[in-house]
Amino acid sequence: MRARTAKTAQLVIAPAARSFTVEDLWKELQSLRSSLEAAEQKIERQAIRIKELEDENGKLRSARSKTEDFLQAQIRKLELEVAKRDEKLEEANKQLTWLRTGKFGSTSEQGNQDPLKKQPVAKDSKPEKQKSGTEKEPGQQPGSKGHGRSDRSEIETDVKFLELPGCACGKCGEPYRLLPRTEASPLTEIEISIVRTVFQRCIYVSQCRCEGKKIVVAPAPPKLYPRTEIGNSLWVHLLVQKFLHGMPQNRVLKELELFGLHLPAGTVTGGCAIINDLLEPLMDKLITHCQGANFWNADVGNK
Repeated sequence: MRARTAKTAQLVIAPAARSFTVEDLWKELQSLRSSLEAAEQKIERQAIRIKELEDENGKLRSARSKTEDFLQAQIRKLELEVAKRDEKLEEANKQLTWLRTGKFGSTSEQGNQDPLKKQPVAKDSKPEKQKSGTEKEPGQQPGSKGHGRSDRSEIETDVKFLELPGCACGKCGEPYRLLPRTEASPLTEIEISIVRTVFQRCIYVSQCRCEGKKIVVAPAPPKLYPRTEIGNSLWVHLLVQKFLHGMPQNRVLKELELFGLHLPAGTVTGGCAIINDLLEPLMDKLITHCQGANFWNADVGNK
């Protein structure tokens, strides 16, 4: 009983001894809140700092990668330059060796006689024909590798199918079945034709009263001079045959007569004179341009 009374006294007296009040609790709460806010602010500052460090680290890594790429490119460029210089040096050494051995090598009077001086020939001696078993005949040599088929990819290609009508068995008459594959047999041919085109120029008449009745005709196709019937492509053919292939004008006209086109020689001569007048300004420009070069052609035959 006494012990229980002592415990009750202690329980009653203990709160009175600590003396906690609402103000003390409020102050303690404010202190904890300020400490928490300070800790949160510190955490935020640390997070911002970490973000800044990460960004800076990323920039440094990117700069390092760019620097490495630049240095690798410079290294490859220098390696190529060194390889080119080595090739030039090797070629120069070959030329130097050839000059030393072929041009400036050791010579003797007996081995290098003047080829212009004729050797004395005995009266009774007869010229001997050089017999050699390694003489080559003109043309492609037997056993040599040919150059293969010529490239004709630039020529317009037309595909035609050749069928075999009535392809069947000769005994029973059973028709053969057509296979999906074919066997190619290329054949290059030339087709030259002269075409006369008649351009019908449409005529228009006005229907309003603004400028009265007005007739408009579609423009004619471009030609060398107004009254000619020779097209520009035919003029090009005449000039190419004359100046590129070196064919005389009368031969070119005879060739055209084989295709049914008869051109007077005077008409062609007059047209060439007009073309010459048109090309003279271009020739003057070419001469002026060539005069600006460091070296001029001094050949007397080329005026």
